[in-house]
Amino acid sequence: MSEGVVTVRTRKFLTNRLMQRKQMVVDVLHPGRATIPKTEIREKLAKMYKTTPDVVFVFGFRTQFGGGKTTGFGLIYDTLDYAKKMEPNYRLARHGLYDKKKPSRKQRKERKNRQKKVRGVKKTKVGAGKKVCHDTAEIYCSVLLFWYVLTCSHVSIYIHVS
Repeated sequence: MSEGVVTVRTRKFLTNRLMQRKQMVVDVLHPGRATIPKTEIREKLAKMYKTTPDVVFVFGFRTQFGGGKTTGFGLIYDTLDYAKKMEPNYRLARHGLYDKKKPSRKQRKERKNRQKKVRGVKKTKVGAGKKVCHDTAEIYCSVLLFWYVLTCSHVSIYIHVS
C-alpha cells in the first residue's frame, strides 16, 4: 500500500431486522496517514453498501498503537426515520439531526439556587418554575379580584372556583 491510501474493510457483519439496520465492525487501514475522519469513513461505507451517508452511523474508533489501523463500529439503517427512532440522541446530534433545548444560563442558575432552598422531592417542583395559569376561569377570577380590590378595598370578597 502506498502513502495516503485508505482501505475500509468490514467484518462480523449482521443484518438486524428487529432494528431495521445492518451492523458491523469496521477496520480502517491507513498506513502513513493520521486517523481518518468519521465523515470520510461514512462516505466509503455508504458507497460500499449502496446507500446514502446520512443513514450510516460510525462510532467507537480506536487506533492501534503505532498507527496504521483503526477499528470501530458501524450501523447502516434502512431509512432515516428508523435511524432517528433507534439511535441515541447524542449520536443524532453529531449528525445534526437533534437539537437539545437548553434553557439560558441565567435560568439554569436561578433554578439551581431555588433548589438549594428546599430539600428532597420538593426540588423537582421548585425546578419546574412558577405555575402559569392558562385556565380562562382562573384568569377571569384574578382580574375580577384585582378590580374589586382597586374599587372597594374595605369590602372582603371570597371567590371560589372549582
